[in-house]
Amino acid sequence: MTGRLLIVLISAAAIAAPQPLAFDSASVKPSAGRTPGIGNGPASLSLHRASLKFLISRAFMVPFSSVVGGPAWVESEPYDIDARAGKAASEAEKMEMLRTLLADRFHLQTHSEERSIPSYALTIAKRGARFGAGFHPLQEGETIPESKPGLLIFRGTLKLFARVIDDAISSGRLAPGPGAPPASPPDPLPVVDRTELSGVYVITVDFRQINDWFEVLEPELGLTLTRRKLPARVVVVDSAIRPGD
Repeated sequence: MTGRLLIVLISAAAIAAPQPLAFDSASVKPSAGRTPGIGNGPASLSLHRASLKFLISRAFMVPFSSVVGGPAWVESEPYDIDARAGKAASEAEKMEMLRTLLADRFHLQTHSEERSIPSYALTIAKRGARFGAGFHPLQEGETIPESKPGLLIFRGTLKLFARVIDDAISSGRLAPGPGAPPASPPDPLPVVDRTELSGVYVITVDFRQINDWFEVLEPELGLTLTRRKLPARVVVVDSAIRPGD
């Protein structure tokens, strides 16, 4: 009787356990020279010329530089992913689907750790934030213009803005303006929001004169990037296998 009860309980637990979200269909192939880019529709997700390390950073919603470990090809080999969900999904749901896809196609195994690591803290400068036309809370019904060459127009939280800076530093795309990049590129460290500003902001950054993130933030926005050790969640790659191997 006890044995039968145990089997029933195990079966009930298996039925009750929620299944991870997954895309209805997905193509994962080594990149064949496609232009790098991200497509994010209501029920679709495309990532082209993306390394597995970049895909992990997207799926687990951590900075690129907070993904550590794994074989060298995890960072060096690009892939093209085109995936579709059965219905419209939120960003969080699509990232769960992406994690399921990576586990299925790359046999990816990871774990998370809290570490104190060198980082760039995004903070308010000593003279205060420079609120105005180029840095203000999003107003109801406000129309946001498109970014232009050398002129970044951002809409989102300061946490997300820190991610934009992190992606630029990690990928080496430090010079969105027309001029030359900085002579000495900074170390590719995570960028962490420490401004304590909540809410959604509209931020304009003009790189047409000063072509360096570390130089434009304070005069234009009253923000600074300061190197310091900060606690951060890192995703450790325990194992991964190339699709098809």
